[in-house]
Amino acid sequence: MDLDDLQRNWDEWGRRDPYWAIISRPDRRGNRWDLDEFLRTGIDEIDALFAWLEELDVGLRRGRALDFGCGVGRLTQALARTFEECDGVDIAPSMIERAHELNRFGDACRYHVNDRDDLKLFDDGVFDLIYSDIVLQHISPEFSANYVREFTRVLAPGGVMVFQLPSHPLPADERTPGLASIADDAYRAEILPVDDALELEAGVIGEIDVRVRNVSTAPWPADRFVNLGNHWRSAGGELLRIDDGRASMGATLQPGDTVQLTLEMQAPTDPGAYLMELDLVLEGVAWFADRGSPTTTIPVRVVPRTTASSRDEPEILPVMEIHGIPRAEVEAMLNARDFSIVAVQETDKAAGWRDYWYVAVKPEGTPRTRRRARDLLRRRSS
Repeated sequence: MDLDDLQRNWDEWGRRDPYWAIISRPDRRGNRWDLDEFLRTGIDEIDALFAWLEELDVGLRRGRALDFGCGVGRLTQALARTFEECDGVDIAPSMIERAHELNRFGDACRYHVNDRDDLKLFDDGVFDLIYSDIVLQHISPEFSANYVREFTRVLAPGGVMVFQLPSHPLPADERTPGLASIADDAYRAEILPVDDALELEAGVIGEIDVRVRNVSTAPWPADRFVNLGNHWRSAGGELLRIDDGRASMGATLQPGDTVQLTLEMQAPTDPGAYLMELDLVLEGVAWFADRGSPTTTIPVRVVPRTTASSRDEPEILPVMEIHGIPRAEVEAMLNARDFSIVAVQETDKAAGWRDYWYVAVKPEGTPRTRRRARDLLRRRSS
């Protein structure tokens, strides 16, 4: 994605399901996060960060912190408990709007929409801590590499940066299992759409009612996250998009039980004839079709959008892409700027990838620029 697409994508997440988009626990999808519980995860994460830096014997000034990719401010608010000033930046206006609403620290905590591939809204050398978690992995490498370089610029001499970034995809035999599976014979479903054909306008988000029956001999437990989803194929059957909409069962479905669901999906952007393939998915494990269950396919005619339904920007069903930068390249960027790499620790935040935390300290000899006049005035008036 380019930055315009990235902004549209995450702005849509901010409107639809902002907390789940940040902490994507399957049982919290569909705006099921409790706000206090959600914010508590940020406090726990930052407390663990401070403990880790102490264990690494990394000194940390509590002046000004940057939360890069702040979302609704989950981590910014946690940092603001102990830092004099905190700034959160995010590409999604809807996320920043929600962050302002949740701000509990007044002017000491500021939020910014940043839709550039740099951090020029900040002067050189102004942050004592830069922190970024589960953010850079969703940004194309040419942009995330530039953001890392910008971290080195805006970090103060002696300051600490801590960021998470995948390196490369794991080979299949090294990937750890995801969520718990269900019984082998539970992967059997009957999928019956109410309509046997659809007409949709190009790029529009539409709905289809579908009856799903558990024809297996085992239940689909609610805590295993069996959902209805769809793929898009060409009229000739070529797979065009494997992952589109989702509809949750909402409860455990016993053998023989039927549930009616409404699936929200996005039509292809080019008019023409398509096939929409309906399937069930056990999130994090497998599509039912991959375990032998039959799918259901219906023809869809995609027509040009009418003036009445057109928007300046196309509708989107947001997705989460994962990208990485090889570890050697990240370390080379930091070494080229004489940063001291204190730790590179493997983590598992990007499923299917070799993934690392980086901790680096800026050399003390780097000149520290003066803060902007408005920052100085703000401090004097507080």
